[in-house]
Amino acid sequence: MSKTNLAEQLKGKLSTLFLHTTFNSIGFLKGEVAKHMEINESEIKLTELEVKKDSDGNVTNVFYNLSLLDTDFTIRFDHKVKEAKVLNVPRVVKNDKKWWQINEPDTKVIVEQKREEPKEYWVLASIAV
Repeated sequence: MSKTNLAEQLKGKLSTLFLHTTFNSIGFLKGEVAKHMEINESEIKLTELEVKKDSDGNVTNVFYNLSLLDTDFTIRFDHKVKEAKVLNVPRVVKNDKKWWQINEPDTKVIVEQKREEPKEYWVLASIAV
């Protein structure tokens, strides 16, 4: 198998891995690639190349060099933040009734507010050989 065919085949496997995967931390990348490719994690080298920031100093993109099976890939991850939000969650509660309250409903709905915390995650933007 030629080196270009191997590189394209590995790129396809990596694309499949990252298709529906988001990372809370880039540190998990080596382990996930090792599991997906069924190789030892020590055979994978991950080197940070560049970090791009916006005008406010927030990280927007990170470029890495991923070396596996004698093939080098440049991968770019986009930094995303899921904003904190407040959700209204309905909950059914049993209504306290006395024996004479025959026509009153047995349950009532209470709407509680649940706060979701902000979440940072990384999404693969591109893979280049």
